[in-house]
Amino acid sequence: MPEKERILQGFKWLSRKYPGIAEEDLNKMQAVLYALAVKTLKSKDLEEIKEAISMTVLGQMLVEDGIKKGMKKGRKEGRLEATNVWKLSVQGESPEAISETLKIPLKDVVKILKA
Repeated sequence: MPEKERILQGFKWLSRKYPGIAEEDLNKMQAVLYALAVKTLKSKDLEEIKEAISMTVLGQMLVEDGIKKGMKKGRKEGRLEATNVWKLSVQGESPEAISETLKIPLKDVVKILKA
């Protein structure tokens, strides 16, 4: 059996509940299996593994972490953008000039200035 198939089969087995094995232990085994897949498979094969993982607790945890990181990055970028808009506004720049300078939509500049 090819390695990709063995890894996929492993994820199928680990996604079930087993009496006497804690869910936390199953999650740890999934993490190890995922690490093995990343180290040994080509990117094309990893796409299939990714689909199998998305249905597991580990997959859900990875998605949630990604969402949190994305939201944190978005807030940081938004604060920086608002700060730059306000700095240019205080210097007497028009909303149109700010929009052009910062390369952001005029409606966003106006929204920031009204806040």
